[in-house]
Amino acid sequence: MSLRSSLRRKVLVFPFLGFYVKFFWGKSSSKYILELNGNRKALADESWSEIALSVKSVFGMLLVSRKGTSVSDGALISDYLRSRISKELENPCKCSAIEIIDIEFLSDPCFLLLEDHIVSIKSVLSEIILPVNSSHGDLHRDNFVVMDGELKVIDWAMYSARSSFLLDYLHFYCREICSIFKVSWVEAIWLSMPEWQKLSAEFDIPLDRLRLIYSLDRISLELGQDSGLLMLKPDKYRHVVGRLVGSICPPLEIVGF
Repeated sequence: MSLRSSLRRKVLVFPFLGFYVKFFWGKSSSKYILELNGNRKALADESWSEIALSVKSVFGMLLVSRKGTSVSDGALISDYLRSRISKELENPCKCSAIEIIDIEFLSDPCFLLLEDHIVSIKSVLSEIILPVNSSHGDLHRDNFVVMDGELKVIDWAMYSARSSFLLDYLHFYCREICSIFKVSWVEAIWLSMPEWQKLSAEFDIPLDRLRLIYSLDRISLELGQDSGLLMLKPDKYRHVVGRLVGSICPPLEIVGF
């Protein structure tokens, strides 16, 4: 995280001896609570307990964790992700995407959506069946570390007890494409991603549906961290939602596009 980004988010991360210290200040108390509570829930969650790296609260707005090392062997992460996604193929607990993805934000006037658009999105989401479990929410390469020779995951501020690991899987490989091509996720979702295509075939979910559930979940999670983003980046969110609506509801005219 750059110093400029840290100052804007009011969160500063720095190494100290054999630890990482994350310092929150100002109006970032909600982020501090989200990360601390998310970590505690992950440690008590059998899906994550063995891989979650614990953090401890020190002196109020400080979180401290042991310092791991960056993952040099990408196969470690790939093997972990494939193992988890293979288990999801056998997961008997399933529900429709509309039950686990919060799309309340779509009612905001900034999206310029007709009520028919929102109804159509809800209808499509209700037809997409996902395996249900918990999710990390921001699973990418920098949130994996190696500790005592074992793979660990950090940064649990976006943890959700009722979600789907498929969304974590989609996010990881989307972020990989973002890093390669130096683009935002709103652009990366339209690029070719072999792992997304493989997931589409394995779970029998069309690629345009994967884009839809990933994008709506991503926006919901980002706004959950910082509701002001809708005012700071309205065009970013409005554009991707408008394009998604056009891809699933071609007969409808998209207002403002």
